Amino acid sequence: MKDLLVSGFIKTSMIDYPGKLASVIFLGRCNFRCGFCHNADLVLRPEEIPKFDVDSIFKYLEKKKEWVEGICVTGGEPTLQKGLPELLKKLKARKLAIKLDTNGTTPKILKKLIDDGLVDYVAMDIKTSKEKYEEATGVKVNLENIQESIDLIKSSGLEYEFRTTAVPSLVTVKEVEAISKWLGKDTKKYVIQQFFPVKVIDEKYYNEKPYLTPEIEELVEVAKKIISNVESR
Repeated sequence: MKDLLVSGFIKTSMIDYPGKLASVIFLGRCNFRCGFCHNADLVLRPEEIPKFDVDSIFKYLEKKKEWVEGICVTGGEPTLQKGLPELLKKLKARKLAIKLDTNGTTPKILKKLIDDGLVDYVAMDIKTSKEKYEEATGVKVNLENIQESIDLIKSSGLEYEFRTTAVPSLVTVKEVEAISKWLGKDTKKYVIQQFFPVKVIDEKYYNEKPYLTPEIEELVEVAKKIISNVESR
């Protein structure tokens, strides 16, 4: 398949697509440089990672069609790849539910995928508060695009979640409150994820101590004051 860099594949997962047994396809390349990202190779060295053969993935999916219910397409940032629509069309032709992970920087592409019926579930990362966004991502960020994606997802009628990785130096109670207000009380689902300092892009995050479980739950309770459905992960 042209214009598609498949950098990883997990045959079965019970955690990547809520409520479904799914396979996970990792697409290389990203336009963010989040220092705490644990997919450093996909972001910094995607061309150096052995490329997965797409045909072999489809052969596996055909073999396991009685078991695999959905596909999670993640990255990197999947919407940067021109071959993404073709991939999703072929997956939909196999009657698989599709979950797309995105950072929300390409709302026009996201809208086209949704309008064409190629996505069933969208998970969008909200890195931190607006004020700290560029500190978190390591690049200049067009927050208007982020806002457009948020609005698009919320009005899409699809299943969705917004999620934040709780890096202590970037996501405190203050940031969680700001994010929750930003997303709004009509948000269907907000997830606060634990941070793990593994294979990160910026080595300084190896020295950052993750929140303890009670501290994560405190962040969840802060978010719940605004958004009713908040989970930790």
